[in-house]
Amino acid sequence: MGTEECLEGIEAVPAHGYCVVNEGENVRIPYPEGYQDKSFYHRKFITALRNKANFASGVDVLERTVTKPIECPHTGRVISVQAVNKTDNSEGAEEEFCGDLTVVADGCFSNFRAKVVGGGAAKTELRSHSMGSILESARLPYDEHGTVILIKGHGPILLYRISKTETMMLVAVRVPLPPDLKVQIPDSTFAHSCQLIAL
Repeated sequence: MGTEECLEGIEAVPAHGYCVVNEGENVRIPYPEGYQDKSFYHRKFITALRNKANFASGVDVLERTVTKPIECPHTGRVISVQAVNKTDNSEGAEEEFCGDLTVVADGCFSNFRAKVVGGGAAKTELRSHSMGSILESARLPYDEHGTVILIKGHGPILLYRISKTETMMLVAVRVPLPPDLKVQIPDSTFAHSCQLIAL
């Protein structure tokens, strides 16, 4: 699909394996020869993907809020959706969009999964939050490796570079959140990364 181009110009950092830290012992797990992954700011990658989609041939990008899927009365298959174009100053008029394929991709708390999948849709249960903090000039056990720290009785801590000088640290915090935990989302752009800054 050519989406590897979306990693260019966003400071994507190569990684060649993982290091697992368990009770003070570092275990290096390299990828097979010739393989690597890339880590990056999520919002930068999503922006690059959107830009690529906007200029793809045969693609028209429209942003709307879907209000309901429309099913064929004979087959039960989703054949179109109703949507509104909400702006800052108005609710917008309702429109209908038809297509050969409809993809429900509105997240883990989908408004439409049960309607489309029926009774077989799994109920979403929130058990933890992934809290993130960006570390400046952090030293990891192995350069160009992600790091997983195992802590007995708690979820793992994941660290990976997102630029030459910045490292993302993700910590799983179980629900309910501790009452003394202060959480801040710096701006709406960063919020799209689904990562919160824990202070």
